[in-house]
Amino acid sequence: MAILIEHLAGKWPFFISPRQILICPVAEIYQPYCEKVYKYLHQLGYHCELDLSQKQLPNRIRLAKLAQWNYILVAGEKEEASGTVDVNPRDQGDKLKGQLRLDHLH
Repeated sequence: MAILIEHLAGKWPFFISPRQILICPVAEIYQPYCEKVYKYLHQLGYHCELDLSQKQLPNRIRLAKLAQWNYILVAGEKEEASGTVDVNPRDQGDKLKGQLRLDHLH
C-alpha cells in the first residue's frame, strides 16, 4: 500500500479515490439543484460531496484541486436550466472538460 501511495503521489485513480466528485454551486440560490446532482450521483454509487462554503468559486475550485478531488462539478443558472453540470478535472489546470447532462454521467 505504501508503494502505491508513493507512486501515485496522492493522486488516486477515480475508481479507488476517496475523493471522487466535489459539487460547487456558483451561488447560494443554486444549492437545491446541486443537492439534486449530489443525490443522483450518490445513488449511482459515487463518492461525492457538496461545497457550500462562502468562499469565491475560483478559490473553492483551487482548494478542491489541492485536496486531490478527481472532478469538480460546477452548476449555475445555465446548468440548472439545461440539466447539466460543468466538469473541471483535477489534472487539467483551469480548463473545463465541458458540460455533461446528468443522465450521461454514469
